[in-house]
Order: sequence, then C-alpha cells, then structure tokens
Amino acid sequence: LFSKFVIAMLVIVIAIAAFLVIQGIGKTNTGGIPSVQVTTITPTPSITAPKFEIITLSVPECPDCFAIDAFAYVLQENGAKVNQQKFTYSSEEGKKLLKEFNITKVPTIIISGDIDKIPDLEALLQKAGEKFGNQYVLKDIAPPYLDLTTNKVIGKVDYTTIYEPGCIACKHSTVPIYGDALNASQLAEYLKQVYGIVANSDKEFIAESKEGSELIKKYNITMLPAIIVSQDIETYPEFATAFKKIGSVEKDGNYILRNLNPPFYNLTSGKEEGKITMVFIKAGSSCDPNCYDYTVHIGALAKLGVVASTTLYYDYDSLIGKNFTKTYNITKVPTLLLSPEVRGNAAFMFVYKQIGEFEKDGWFVFRNFEVLEESSYFNIALNKTVTTPKATAVPA
Repeated sequence: LFSKFVIAMLVIVIAIAAFLVIQGIGKTNTGGIPSVQVTTITPTPSITAPKFEIITLSVPECPDCFAIDAFAYVLQENGAKVNQQKFTYSSEEGKKLLKEFNITKVPTIIISGDIDKIPDLEALLQKAGEKFGNQYVLKDIAPPYLDLTTNKVIGKVDYTTIYEPGCIACKHSTVPIYGDALNASQLAEYLKQVYGIVANSDKEFIAESKEGSELIKKYNITMLPAIIVSQDIETYPEFATAFKKIGSVEKDGNYILRNLNPPFYNLTSGKEEGKITMVFIKAGSSCDPNCYDYTVHIGALAKLGVVASTTLYYDYDSLIGKNFTKTYNITKVPTLLLSPEVRGNAAFMFVYKQIGEFEKDGWFVFRNFEVLEESSYFNIALNKTVTTPKATAVPA
C-alpha cells in the first residue's frame, strides 16, 4: 500500500544493512530503524566500509514532505561512510543542481559512490531513479512532494465529511476498505498514522449548512454521512482504486465515498436506514461456567463496522428464546442473530460464510462454532455441553 519509492528505499536499507553486517562493519540495532538480523561474519583487514557521496535537496516550506535525510542517516547508522551536502532546492546551488539533473520533484537526493558493491542497491536505484554518469538521482519520490512544473505540493489530501446531526446511529457509519471498517469521522487521522497519507485539511459540515447543502446538490449525494476526498488521493494509486469501489469519481477529480457501512441517513426519504438489531440467544443455567463468552462477537463485529443500534438478550428456554430456536432451527447456544440490515455492510458480507448463514427472511444466524477453538457451548438436541476441538496445524 506504500509508494514504490518507499518500498524501494526499505529494500535498499535492508540490502545495505545486510551487506555491512555480514562484513562485520554494520550494526544490528539501527536506533529506531528496524534492525536487520544477520549472522555476523568476522571481518578481514582487506574489507572496508562502502563510501557514498550524497547531496540532498530539501523543501523547507513543506514540513510534511518526504524526510529525505533519512536515507543518509540509515547508511551512517549501519556503518557506511557518508559525505553529505545539504542544499535547499531554492538556493543558488540547489537551482544549479535542478537544472543539471533535470529534477522536477523535490525533496530528492543525488547519490554516488560504492553502489556497485551492493547489487540490490544498484538495481533499485535504477528503478527508482535516473543515472547521470556515476551518480543517481531519485525521481520516484514518495508523496507529499513539491512538483516544480506546477509549483504545487502533491499528495496532501483534503477530506470533507457531510453528516446529518439528527442521526445519532450514523456515528457508527464506517468506511469499508481493505477488509477494515474505518470510522468515518477518523478516516483522515487513521490513513495518516497507518499509511502516511498526509491531510491538507479535514472539514465537517452538517447537511443543513450552506456549505453542506451546496455540496449535496453539486455531487447529487443521497446518503449521509458522505466523504469527499480530493484528487490528490491519486498520488496513492492503491487507495484511489479502493475508493472507486465504494464511491464515485466526479468530473472535477474529487472522490465521493458514498457506499459507507450502515447505519446511514437517507436524504430522499428523510429517514435513518440500516440500523442493525443484534440478538443473543443465551444458554442460561444449562451451560456450565466454562461456556464461551458470547460477547466476544460484539468486538469481532465492531472491527468489521457492524455496530448494533439495538441489542437484545434471551435465554434459549424462555418464551421468546424458544420462538427464535424453533424459527431458525437453532440447536447450539449461546449464539447470535443479526437483522437483515447487516447485508449493507460490505466487510461483513465478505466473511459471513465462514461463521454462519442468512435465513430466508434475511436474518443472519451464527452457526459455525468450530471457529471458536477449544470453546464450550450447549447442544440443545443432545442436552449436553460440547467443547470444540483445537485447530489442526497445517503441515508445512
């Protein structure tokens, strides 16, 4: 999910660290950078640390831009000898280098030296950069970066959320992406912390506000909450592709995330929709104290974005409990049922077959107790407690 340059740099770092540690020159603890666990070989007197000449071109006015100094830092921490020169891209020397090497994205580095000593490093520099004589210039820069052709910072994303304040249940709406359910109101912060996608702004408008009304009309939004993501997300191709699956790309290049997990507010009907009811059928006194804690389902479902607006609990032998067990032929308890609205959750629909099934009336019933390893439940038909087996290891 990371840019090609970030992946390339990581592999370069590992390749260099491995080379240096194997030669007995480097360190296995890089002081904050993940250490490379390689068997150390006693160095011979003829072995010397590789030397590198590095020139960095920084962008002081873009503190969120890629931390280009990390490249030289990692080399030095692993024992390489680095002679580093630092310039801002707008300095006189920086301008000369931009012109000489035809650089259009900054920050960047110009590197030379014992590159050929580490084949993986050389191969990756060939992919991530461009060679000028004995020097390489990194051209595939991770966003955000300054595009010198437009003089704009690329890769800082704007987020705008439109919501209906009267829909209390809508606070549980989530964004389904990569099998996760991300809270809509925390999307920007999550993507920054986990994937390094930098936010330029993160705004919220209620539907009735001037700004909210104008955006709803402009993009023909019918369900709330809705999230508008600026075109800059395209500098992170994997996320742009994922967002297309749950929304639309507009003529102005913005992405509208429309298909969020329920519950949501229908602007056409003026009603809340997708409110999920969760029903637990308990074993009651029939189950010994070791029966599994059925509330584990709540946490597991929350990770998929399934949060109930109403949660009900019934013993299997109560009047209502018996009605459920008879209607859905439930023979094992405690178990869980979810109302038909759960079908609106894409993440849940992707995995539901592993844990249960939908009935003809649309209700979902948890039936696959085998996923609960070494856990006990009460079998109503057998009138006894049963313990599920431990998962069998798959042969290597």
